[in-house]
Amino acid sequence: MIVSAETGSFVWVSTIIPVYNGAPTVARAIDSALSQDFEGQEIIVVNDGSTDNTAEVLSRYGDNIRVIHQKNGGVSAARNAGAALAHGKYLAFLDADDTWLPGKLFKVVPALENNPHAVLAFSDYLTTIDGRVVRATASAEGRGPDFDEIIDARWKIVPTMVVMRRSVFDSCGGFCEEFTRCGGEDPYLWLLAREYGPFEYVADALVTYHDPDIADFADKYGPNAAIFERLVRKRYGRRAKRIIRSTRTYIAHGLLAKALREIDHGEYGNSFRTFGRLIAYRPQFLLKPYFISRIFNAHNLKRLSSIIKPELDRENP
Repeated sequence: MIVSAETGSFVWVSTIIPVYNGAPTVARAIDSALSQDFEGQEIIVVNDGSTDNTAEVLSRYGDNIRVIHQKNGGVSAARNAGAALAHGKYLAFLDADDTWLPGKLFKVVPALENNPHAVLAFSDYLTTIDGRVVRATASAEGRGPDFDEIIDARWKIVPTMVVMRRSVFDSCGGFCEEFTRCGGEDPYLWLLAREYGPFEYVADALVTYHDPDIADFADKYGPNAAIFERLVRKRYGRRAKRIIRSTRTYIAHGLLAKALREIDHGEYGNSFRTFGRLIAYRPQFLLKPYFISRIFNAHNLKRLSSIIKPELDRENP
């Protein structure tokens, strides 16, 4: 255990919460961390240049949390700033729009203590699908992944699920700060961490994760895709092809879903441009059975004609 110079108490876990303009949700995240029945936790909230009333919300917690205010540098820089001041043996990550369920630390930390070779532990989670809260399994095999399984992109591990050994985080260099937005920074760190040792899986839903709608995925995570591809290709060479292919396919699914949603909302011009992005990003996606089944049916062909014909008419008056 580590002794905090500020409090003189033992710190097992440093919980790091990055927040940018998260005033509507960050209190819920902090409360879920404070309510953990676990001795030896410190909570570090990094206000990453918020322009809303996030600072005011954080001030209400007084000495119950440590707050870092910094210029906006992105989620990776915010998490790293929190880790730089952490005293814990382990680092736990909690995003400002997610929450932990009771028992999160009580169940996950022992998984690491019982396996000194394990570099991080993760759990199942709750998420919302079509307005319903459902349990999602992070490990279909019921165990931690080996490296090949991670680079196959067969595992969904997000920061809110993870408690990580501090020494391994430091050895990996923390979150890559080339990622100034969400997306790519966490799977890249998990790949690096898996080089140092195994992951432990806790088969309980211990967090609620705000999973973005597939139609919003490309806009939220797409901008970092090129950075992620470059980093994994440089480090893993040909082995990186699988995870790059998977990432591109998922973004393409998101662009298709976004285009169809825009059609539903009557945003035909936007939908036409989104289809253009899809074709430019991954043209071979047009040959996928998924794309064909979604587009080439009577209903969606009628939708597409309502987009393409006005565009052609404007170009050829």
